[in-house]
Order: sequence, then C-alpha cells, then structure tokens
Amino acid sequence: MNSLQTILDSHTITIDELVRESTRIERTTPRDRKLRRAREIHRRKSESPNYTEAGIEKPSSGAPVRAHMIDRALQGGRVSRSQRAKIVRALNGVLERRGQQPIAATDLATTETAENPSA
Repeated sequence: MNSLQTILDSHTITIDELVRESTRIERTTPRDRKLRRAREIHRRKSESPNYTEAGIEKPSSGAPVRAHMIDRALQGGRVSRSQRAKIVRALNGVLERRGQQPIAATDLATTETAENPSA
C-alpha cells in the first residue's frame, strides 16, 4: 500500500471526491482566458517570449485529474509530474474544505513506478 492510499484511507477521501475537486480547481475561468490572451499577445510582440519577466502568470490547464490517473497512482504505476501535482492540489482542496492541514507533495511517495521495459 503506498502513501497516497494511506492518506486517502486515514482522511476517508474517495477517488470521486478527488475527481470532483480537481474538476473544480482546474476549470478554465475568465481570468485564465485573459492570461492566455496576454501570453499570446506577448509572444507575438516580443522576440524572446519570457512570461516571468513580463509578469504574466501561467493559466490553469483546464484538464482535471481523472479516476484512471488516480487508480494508476494507487497501483504504483507511472504518473507524470503534472498529474501528481493535480492529485496533490485536489487532495489539498478536499482537506482545506474540511478544515484540515494540507499535505506537502513530498509526503506522497507516488514515485513507486513500474519498471520501464523500454529503458
């Protein structure tokens, strides 16, 4: 049993709750649309599109974590860095709504991956 499963069990959080929270967090908002537009304008006008120098934040992806991604993480399979970050954001969103302390990404040892046959 990996640490994600342990945390979900100890806080009685279901996979469906994580998916719903991730959908709420990663939803594209009007602010995200403005940020994307600002990045597009900056890219066209500037020779070196460095968004941090321009003070333009990164918009949310609009793609929430899905149940099969969480299942893969629970089974110890390969999970990309962005998927792990989304799982942590959703988990912390659920915990904050319940008035509990958020969990650091390092507390989730989802690095237990299956062996890579192509390596």
